Formats: sequence, C-alpha cells, structure tokens
Amino acid sequence: MFPPQPDPRASSPSDTSSRTPLGLIAFAGLIVIVYVAWNVAVGLLLGVVLAFVADPLFRRVERLLRGRTRLAAMLTTTTVLLALAAGTAAAVWVIASETLGLAVEVQHRAATAPLDALVGHGGVRLLDALHVPRAWVLNQARAGASRVEALAAPVVSGVVASTGAGLIAFVITLATMYYALFQWGAASRHIEALVPMRRRYTRVLLDEFRVVGRSALVGTLGTAIVQGLFGVVGYSVAGVPRPALLGVATGLLGFLPVGGTMLVWAPATLYLLAVNRNAAAATHLAWSVLVVVMVSDYVIRPRLVGSASPVHPLFVLVALLGGVETFGLWGVLIGPVLMAVCVAALRLYEQEFAPMRGGRACLEATT
Repeated sequence: MFPPQPDPRASSPSDTSSRTPLGLIAFAGLIVIVYVAWNVAVGLLLGVVLAFVADPLFRRVERLLRGRTRLAAMLTTTTVLLALAAGTAAAVWVIASETLGLAVEVQHRAATAPLDALVGHGGVRLLDALHVPRAWVLNQARAGASRVEALAAPVVSGVVASTGAGLIAFVITLATMYYALFQWGAASRHIEALVPMRRRYTRVLLDEFRVVGRSALVGTLGTAIVQGLFGVVGYSVAGVPRPALLGVATGLLGFLPVGGTMLVWAPATLYLLAVNRNAAAATHLAWSVLVVVMVSDYVIRPRLVGSASPVHPLFVLVALLGGVETFGLWGVLIGPVLMAVCVAALRLYEQEFAPMRGGRACLEATT
C-alpha cells in the first residue's frame, strides 16, 4: 500500500511560520491606512452611507442603462451632488441675507423706536415691577444695537468660510459614494475574507452597518428638513419676523439631541408674549410642541427610519450625546452607527456562546 500523499492545500511548517510576520505587516499596513485617512474619515463614512441611501435610485438607473454600472453610479452621484449643492446654497443664502437684514433692522428700530415698541407693553410693565429704569434699558438696547451689524458680518463670513472649508470633505464624500455604489459587494467580500472570524458574522455586522447607517442619515436629515419646514409655517402664521431665517435655524438645531428646535421656537413664543400677541403665542406654542416636535419625532421619523434593527432607547441617547461630544455635529450620524454595530456584535456573541454557559436561561429568567 502506498503511503498517504500530503495534501497540497495543507499549510506547511514554513507557511505557518511565515504567517505571523505577514499578519504583522498587514496589521501595520492597516494602521497606516487608518492614520492617513483619519482626517477625512467623516467624508468616507458619509459617502458610504449616501451610497446606501441612493442604492434604490442607482439600481433603477442601472436597469434603464442595461447594466452600465459605472455610468449609472456617475449619474446617481451627480443627482445627489446637485440636490446637496442646491440645498446648501439655499441655506447659506438665507442665513447670509436674512442675518444682515435683521442686523440693519434691529439697529434702525433700536435707534428710533420707543421702549414699548422694543419690549412690548408686557415687557415695560415687568421692568416697572422690577424697578428697572426705562431710560437705562433703552440706552443699553441702543448701545447693543450699534454693535449688532458689526457682529453680524463675522457670522456671515464664518458661514461662508465653513462652507468653503467643507468642499474638500464634500469631494471625498462624493468620490466615496461613486465607488461604493458599484463596488460595495466586492468590498464586502474582501472584508469577509480578511476579518479573522466567521464570514457569517462579518456579513451580519456589515448588513447592520448598512441598515443603521442608511436609517440614521435618512431619519436625522429628513426629520431636520421637515422640522425646518414646519417651523417656517408656524413662524409665518404667527407673524414672527424673519420666518425663513428662523426656519433654517430650526432645521439646523434639529440635529442636536438636547434642546434642539426648542432653542428657536421658545424665544419666538416669548417674543409674541412680549408684544402682547397672546393668542398668537399660544397658537405658536401649541404648533411647535405638537407638530414641530411630536409629529416630527414620533410620526415622521419612524416612517423615514423604517424597520431598522432595534436598539434600546438608552443606547440611542448615549450614542447621540456621546457622538456629538466626541465627533461634533457629525456625531449625530456616527454615534448611532457605531453603537448599533457594537450592539450587533454583542448580540452575535450572546447567540453563539451564551447558551453554552446558561446565559440564555438567565436572560430569559430576568426578562
């Protein structure tokens, strides 16, 4: 009988001994890639997530073009580019023009209007009750108004400068989106082959990243836009000055997990009370609470998010607050995505190993 022949696919001792140095080199290469790309990491992440959001449109365009994948990806990316550019330009124009106009108006009114026209009859009565001299308040208001126009110019220039500085990240985002649209499948297969765990687990985590990333962007951005539009309607109906500017501010502050839109509509309500428009103030307060906040957060946001994998509300709150604290405003997107992927990893570990140690029984007993 012939001796058994060695399997050519089996690893030889030399192959095994060379695997560790090669792994170290690969890990060092990964560290270098992360280090180089860290400054544009937000643009890369946003580009991938935008590709997830635009994937249905990309598939339709690809079918219309009969499988011309790269052309479909380019057309989809161009469409998203035009939409984002139009929205950004409109927001910057409203902020710049309305801020400068508001500064001029405040300066003119403070220089010519009497005190009751500035703070309302209710405000005058409150000042008299507190024994605050009217002349002193009027002088302070006029002195502050003289500096408003000087303060408005840096605000406008800062908005324009930040928009220009974001162009680099915007280019990275669009390039990433273009390649992710038609190469995400291949990239996922490479990641599954490189990550040192079962392919099924890697696939589950990548699917979680895809679903949660898409739902976080659509839910956050879509809800902020809707809140801004609802805010414009409320400010216009109530007669609050500069409704377009306040609507843009409401949409932007809607990204914040704490305070948010209340930082805009609450002062607007106080303004209506100060000028003795009590009915308009009550109506505006009801509209802001019921529509801008509750309808947007509890009706529209769930519809935009859809049936994404559930994460405990406490984890969502921690992800939002911790994400904003760590990554700035982009943490509203990055925090929930990272939290959901980590929770999915823990869920996989629980499903795989907890039943072996009685963890499933303990978990069911506690629930």
